[in-house]
Amino acid sequence: MRGAWTGPARLQLFQHALAPLADLPVLEVLSADHVLTDLTLPPPEPVHDYLTR
Repeated sequence: MRGAWTGPARLQLFQHALAPLADLPVLEVLSADHVLTDLTLPPPEPVHDYLTR
C-alpha cells in the first residue's frame, strides 16, 4: 500500500446489463476512502502446455 486517506468524492455509475448497480438510487455520498496501491502481479507459470505432444 502506497497511501490511504479520506476526503471528498463523487460517485459515477454506468449502466451495464449484467450489473444493474446504476439503477440504485444514490441520495448522498457520506464519505470516501481513497487507497493507492501497487497491484503488479508476478509473471505467470504455465500449469500445462497443450501445444506439446
